Amino acid sequence: MVPCKSFSFLFLSHLILIYTSALPWSASADSAPLVPRKGNVLQVIVPVKTVFKEFVECSNDSNARGFCIDVFKNALSILIPKPTWTDVKYECYPIGDESYDNMINLLASRDDVDAVVGDVTISAARLVNASFTQTYLDSGIVILAPDEGVSQNFPGVFFAPFTIETWAILVVSIFLTGLALWLLEHNEQTSLQRAPSRAEQFKRIFWFVTSILVFFKRDSIRNPLAKFVLIAWILFILLLGSSYTASLSSILTVNQLSQKPLTIDELAAMNKTVGFQVGSIVEDYLKNRHNIKHLKELYNVTAYADALRSKQVVAIVDEIPYISLFLAAQSASNCKFSVSQKLTIAGLGFAFHDKDLSAAFSVALLNLSESGQMQTLQDGWKLSNFQCPSRVQSTRLDLKSSQGLFVLLGAAMFLCISIFMLKHLVIPCSIWSYAHFRENQRQDAIDAYWEPRLYASVRMFFSRRHDLLPGEMT
Repeated sequence: MVPCKSFSFLFLSHLILIYTSALPWSASADSAPLVPRKGNVLQVIVPVKTVFKEFVECSNDSNARGFCIDVFKNALSILIPKPTWTDVKYECYPIGDESYDNMINLLASRDDVDAVVGDVTISAARLVNASFTQTYLDSGIVILAPDEGVSQNFPGVFFAPFTIETWAILVVSIFLTGLALWLLEHNEQTSLQRAPSRAEQFKRIFWFVTSILVFFKRDSIRNPLAKFVLIAWILFILLLGSSYTASLSSILTVNQLSQKPLTIDELAAMNKTVGFQVGSIVEDYLKNRHNIKHLKELYNVTAYADALRSKQVVAIVDEIPYISLFLAAQSASNCKFSVSQKLTIAGLGFAFHDKDLSAAFSVALLNLSESGQMQTLQDGWKLSNFQCPSRVQSTRLDLKSSQGLFVLLGAAMFLCISIFMLKHLVIPCSIWSYAHFRENQRQDAIDAYWEPRLYASVRMFFSRRHDLLPGEMT
């Protein structure tokens, strides 16, 4: 019995070993070796950049450096299984005005290229000709725009809490409310209507509306509908005034008020020039997905700042790592830029021709992240996400945020004016029309009664005259 048990145990052990060795995640030294496409050298294409050289810099084929190269070398040192190549050869590829897509396509067009290492963003179009690793640096497209803000030293700071549209609608609301009160009170003998002229009445009405919260008016309003409009107006002013006070307080208690970041729809609606980094996927994203045609290529970090401050571009659309590097280079006093939320979710990865290579490097990149080495490399190259010094977000009231108050006031005025018109115009006109109709009916009845009789009498009179003899006529 003992030999049978031993044989069963050995059989099950071999089955488990065979099953686990077939799993894709069970990488070991016994797995198939990693082999380059030609010879014993791994051929790697590296982009030659003129901007953001912190990511990758390739001056000649033997001197490639940067954050991406450091990540690649660290991942190469912990690859499982061990590669068969004995050397790694870097080939500098001048990007110029080209897109990175042309560089990725080399993996398919050339039979000696094994990998593309650089700040390459993973996209759906690029997956056709390459096999990517998992992302080693989170990315995503954002919008960088100048943040002028509202300073507390600005002479018109007391107008800042409301937008121009809100101020305009507020002034119109004052006139409409005054007109509604004048219309509702025009038959009442109050101090508002006891004026020598219509112009004086209007003047008193508008003065009453604008000063209602400062001077208490005791018996100026008598009409119930006018009182209802007045209650709605007071509620409107109280709520709007509270919002104005809160917004103005936030402006006066901080050094600077940050404006709201731009959205991609607002950027497209502006129809102005937008900047982007030459060679990035942003150009295709703006042109084909959002139909933004006015684009300006930017070749270095200095061009970013100059283009924004000189208003050559209204905004710059780029990926988060590059925007972080640009903002980190700005001094605190000059860092007056707003950054939008992520427009896309993407990341940087290495591109390979062989899927086994990309899978092995993905495992190595995961190990680097879990061990903390990836964060150390990011901090060493100052690639951690960076923002300008935080400022208070803009709380200016626009029409969208305050439309509820205007709708409330407008609904109250519309309801009261409708009741007033119904009471003083529609109903009296209906009564007059009915009375006029009854009068016409009565007159028609009288005419219908007397007209045939009068006609018969006249005919009889003339008939009698014609029947007389000549000697009887006088």
